[in-house]
Amino acid sequence: DPEELIAYEIGYKGQFLNDTLQVFASTYYYDYSDIHTFGSEVSAATGGTTTSVLLAPGAEITGFEAEILWLATDTITLGGNVSFTPSEYTKTLLIQDAADFRFPDGLIPNQDTNLDIKGNQVLQVPEYKGSAFVTWDYPMGDRGDLSLTLSASWISEVYFSQFETDFDRAPAYERYDLRATWMSPNKNWIVTGFVHNLTDDIGIRQIEPHGSQDGFRRTGQVTEPRLYGLEVTWSLN
Repeated sequence: DPEELIAYEIGYKGQFLNDTLQVFASTYYYDYSDIHTFGSEVSAATGGTTTSVLLAPGAEITGFEAEILWLATDTITLGGNVSFTPSEYTKTLLIQDAADFRFPDGLIPNQDTNLDIKGNQVLQVPEYKGSAFVTWDYPMGDRGDLSLTLSASWISEVYFSQFETDFDRAPAYERYDLRATWMSPNKNWIVTGFVHNLTDDIGIRQIEPHGSQDGFRRTGQVTEPRLYGLEVTWSLN
């Protein structure tokens, strides 16, 4: 079944400081009468956990987004974006959490373990998210051009289950990247060195819960560790 919602949004776009500063901003409100969510059940055939798409009867997502790009000087460019997105399920929906180790279906098969998700955060919607960068361009005349970019991004904690359990919560994390590029005067050669994830911090990007048959374990995906490298490009033009 399709999702149903009423959406309100207002945006702004402007330029300032002799058109060197660009600002984009928007605020919005989404009122869902039906929104897709997920329910997990224990399969009678395999004893494992299956997942079904369900329609939650109500949810609200409000938010604010902003993005800027500033040519601060002839050689320095600054930019970034930020979003604030509080959300919650607004109506009662009782769902069984088959991945909750406190209620193993094999030991307590007839116990009512349905949980109400009303008031919980909408799954996979982080409340805060943002990024920023600074680029320094250094013309070197007959020695070519040099460009350095430092960027940062961050994301708040996010739940991968509508039950808001700590076991299905990915903590907030941030990441920093560095990139340096040299271009020859005739633009035939481009050499780039980079370091991704400067601090080598690992974040969780995805969590998938499992039921009693799989020992109530969690599997998932994590962000890349520190990665550095060199790229060389040569053009015939």
